[in-house]
This record gives sequence, C-alpha cells and structure tokens, in this order.
Amino acid sequence: MKGSMNMFTNDQFKSLLIKTLERKSSSNYYEGGNEIVSKMKISEVTLDETNEFTYYKGYKRDWNTLCTYLKIRAPFDDLDFFESHKDLLTQTASSIYDKQGDNVLVDTILVPLPENYEVINFSQLKISDVISQAIEDAESFMSNGEYQRAFDRVHTAFHGYLIEILKKYEITVPRDENLSKLYSRIQQLIEKEIQPTELADIVKTTIRSSNGMISSLNEARNRHSLAHPNTNIIGKREAKLIIGISSTVTDYISGYLDK
Repeated sequence: MKGSMNMFTNDQFKSLLIKTLERKSSSNYYEGGNEIVSKMKISEVTLDETNEFTYYKGYKRDWNTLCTYLKIRAPFDDLDFFESHKDLLTQTASSIYDKQGDNVLVDTILVPLPENYEVINFSQLKISDVISQAIEDAESFMSNGEYQRAFDRVHTAFHGYLIEILKKYEITVPRDENLSKLYSRIQQLIEKEIQPTELADIVKTTIRSSNGMISSLNEARNRHSLAHPNTNIIGKREAKLIIGISSTVTDYISGYLDK
C-alpha cells in the first residue's frame, strides 16, 4: 500500500515473534511463556496494514502514521488464552515491527481459525443397531471437535461391541460387567489365535499391558466425562488420545475375532 515499506513477510514476522517470546520466556519475563509459544506455532499470523491514521509517539509527535494490526488466527479453544496475553503480544510485536514506512503496529486482532477435526474410525464396531447409533453420535461430536462428548459414546459402543463378540463365542456375560473384565475375557480368546507361535509370548505381553488402558478408559468415563455430573472433566486432547487408542485396540480385536 502507499507509504508502506514493510520489510517482513508474514512468515518472517511470525518466526521472529516466536523467537522473541521464547527469549523472554527463558528469562522469566512473563508467566506461561512455553504455552504461549506452543500455541503461537499452530496459529496463523498476518500483518494487516490499513489506511487508518494513528497518533505515533515515536520519531514525530503528529498524526502522520498509519495503523498496522497483528492478526492472529488461532483455534477457537485458544482464543481466551490469547485474549489474556493480548497486551504482551501487542507490545512484543510492536517493538519488532517498529515503524515500517508510514505504518506502526498498534493492536492485536484475534480471529478463530477454521479447524478440520479428525473423525477417528470406528466402523468395525458397527455390528448392531444400538452400537451403530452410539458410533454415529461419536462421529458427529468428533467432527465438531467435541472429543469429550464423543468419549462417552465411544465407551458405550466399545462396551457393547465386546459383549456382542463374546456372544459369538457363546460366552454370556452380565450387561453391566465393566470394560476391564470384558477385555480380559476377549484377551483369552485372542491369545489362542496369535501367530506365529514363536512370537506369541511377546504379543501376549503387549495385549495384557493394554488392559491398563482399558481400565483407564473405564475410570475416565465414570469419573471425568460428561456422562455423569463430574467436576474434573477430561481435556480434549486426552479424550482424543484415549479414543484413538480404543480404535487401535478394536481394530486388532476385530481382525482376530469378528469374522
């Protein structure tokens, strides 16, 4: 634009801003430095130069300068965090930008970044209408990034799936038997199928160790999910992690038993 002599590309400015924040963080200049840096790395940064005039207190005290805004596009869940550190970001960015032609950086604008959320595949679980409905609910939640809500539906589907698989092997279990006990029964069936036999002991150890994850899934769902009136709710990333592990375990089970 007229009067602008910007020496930065957006990528260059983002890189320099992050490095400056890292240096301030290492010198304990402010709290939460590592978190700010990590969130900045996954955000989009642009310099929005405008024709709006501002009073610049730099080289000349006059209405002779134009406004540039630091625009940060961040995941929606991070906007409140950035808002709480907005003054720090503006101050740091302004000191880096200085005066480019007729422009000075005067403020930070926060914009939600469109997100494409991963829908973790559980198609192998759809072996009954009830389970299929739970999976469809979970997929709907995941498509909107609501992994905490999907978490409960995955638990319901996984629980029902294990019961249905055991039925195929003519093993009847109570409907309220918890996941850990159900998985232990499944585990015994899988161990008979493991090939090659030379690796059976190693694979058995891996399968048995995953029982701890199944137990954690059950515990997290009962005590830290939206399925019950809990106070401490599991975080989005942690919910997604456990959902992903559950999908991997289910895929392994179905390869052996769901025939």
